[in-house]
Amino acid sequence: MKSIQNIQTKDLVVHILREQILSGDLKPGEELAQEDVAEKLGVSRMPVREALQALTQEGFLTRMRNRHVCVSRMKRIQVLESFRIMAVVEAEMLGMLDERAVQVLSAHIDETVKILEEGSEDKGRQMELEYHWLIGELLDNPYLQQMLKKLQEGYLSYVLLKLPFIHSDRVAHLRRLGDAAKEIGGPGIKDALLGYFEHLADSLLDRTAAL
Repeated sequence: MKSIQNIQTKDLVVHILREQILSGDLKPGEELAQEDVAEKLGVSRMPVREALQALTQEGFLTRMRNRHVCVSRMKRIQVLESFRIMAVVEAEMLGMLDERAVQVLSAHIDETVKILEEGSEDKGRQMELEYHWLIGELLDNPYLQQMLKKLQEGYLSYVLLKLPFIHSDRVAHLRRLGDAAKEIGGPGIKDALLGYFEHLADSLLDRTAAL
């Protein structure tokens, strides 16, 4: 059985390396060896090996013939498809929620917009990310919660917490989400989510193009 410490360390290494890849600190084609990563991060090789395997499965790294890995080149279609899948999955999950849960989500979006308009950007960013987590939590289905969490771990958290954004655009998308969510079972939520996630995908693609 894997130790709790190893699992926690692996998750931390995954988070650090994923962020370095998305930020451009680690360049496409750059080679990573377990030993070097472990030494730089001050951790043992076991969690590093598991972290590199996880990032390879996610498509952030590519396996090489020398048993090392290198940073994958981010493809536009890959980013767009990933965000589109998140939109479709969240739309389906929202359709499963009862009226009380939808009201909780709508109130959360309203509060997020209010916080952003008051100028509390860091808190607003965190609340926006928590909105996506809340969808899974309110559904009360552990399997779907884990599936949604896995989708959100890659691009979404980085875009929401780290990338600059145009305030008016982000607030407008959040307002559309809030309005559409209030129409329980209505078709508007899928379109609102597709527009919102396309906006986030464009933010990431613009960032990577500038690196």
